[in-house]
Amino acid sequence: MNSRQGHELTFNEPEPSQEAVDAAVLLDELVAIVRRYSVVPEGAPETLALWCIHTYAHDFAFTSPYIALISPLMRCGKTLLLTLMHKLAYKSITTSNISPAALYRAVDKWHCTLFIDELDTKLKDNDELRGILNSGHTRDAAFVIRAVPPSFEPHKFSTWCPKMLALIGELPCTLADRSIEIPMRRKRRDEVIDKLRLQTCFDGIEARCRRWVADHAEDLKNAEPSIPSELHDRAADNWEPLLAIADLAGGGWPERARAAAKMLSASADENEDSMSITLLQDIYTIFQDHHTDRIASSTLRNLLVVMEGQPWAEWNSRGMDTAITARQVARLLAPFKIRPQTIRIGERTQKGYYWESFHDAFARYLPTLSVTPSHAHKNSGSDDSLSGTTVDAVTNEKPQND
Repeated sequence: MNSRQGHELTFNEPEPSQEAVDAAVLLDELVAIVRRYSVVPEGAPETLALWCIHTYAHDFAFTSPYIALISPLMRCGKTLLLTLMHKLAYKSITTSNISPAALYRAVDKWHCTLFIDELDTKLKDNDELRGILNSGHTRDAAFVIRAVPPSFEPHKFSTWCPKMLALIGELPCTLADRSIEIPMRRKRRDEVIDKLRLQTCFDGIEARCRRWVADHAEDLKNAEPSIPSELHDRAADNWEPLLAIADLAGGGWPERARAAAKMLSASADENEDSMSITLLQDIYTIFQDHHTDRIASSTLRNLLVVMEGQPWAEWNSRGMDTAITARQVARLLAPFKIRPQTIRIGERTQKGYYWESFHDAFARYLPTLSVTPSHAHKNSGSDDSLSGTTVDAVTNEKPQND
């Protein structure tokens, strides 16, 4: 081949081990390797060990979680850990620069494990790459369709493969939802690890992984592991193939795997970065604290603004840090099908919200909270305590016209 056109990728695929494999022992060895060469948070070594075996068992899963190594700055060990896992996983390809077309063609041809470094530099203004990555999470949807020259007939390309991503900053929400995120931090001076070298190899790991997966193929296909209740639906999907491996491995691994899942993924609902979810939580609190079943739009806005530690007093609007407006509140609530209505408070009619309008949203997005108002007034129509005028005086804010 002309070197100007690059070189064909090749993979070393040793035969499966001749001897039966104890997966619990194999997982323990993988955990020890991760700890020897990297500094990662609690729960991450177990997660990476399970994911490593998952790369060999990928074809027997319905969902394949991405592993996302995320750091706030450079030199936090992402590339080092990516390189280490590249040496352990099945048919690995590592790149920090890949085009969308090369990505789906490589996956379709080699059914490899894909490691993408410096993803933050590739996703900006690249919706096609993000869409291709999004497509590879579940088997049924893991493909793209492209017109192929010279006939430009539509062809289907697989995007179904295990993926590890490394980046500075935050993942787009669609990729974050498909990932088990491992926060990476710079190594302290008292944290000592071995140096990973070019010649470092782990003989026997791949052969043993292949043998164990081959021996348990049917069990992996039919596995229905129990999921910790702390995981929301997408996190449960992400962890299901890893928990299936842990359950089949036995020993202490079923418990260790679920503990890792809770450490890394159970807080996803609590730390939801969507402002809409945060707004729902704060509105729930306001209704409960004021024992009412209705509230004026202007009053709701003013009560949000004075909530300590919340973002509403410095809501960024057109580049300026200004308090959120009633109209912006309505805009955030619109996707939940919650809209201002004409309500009566005392002798006044004005735009506002009824508690019952939030029932469905609370039940779906704040499932751990009660949807029964605390001591709600049965005759709130005669209660003027939540009119815009009263709260405006307390907060020293001018009423909002919008």
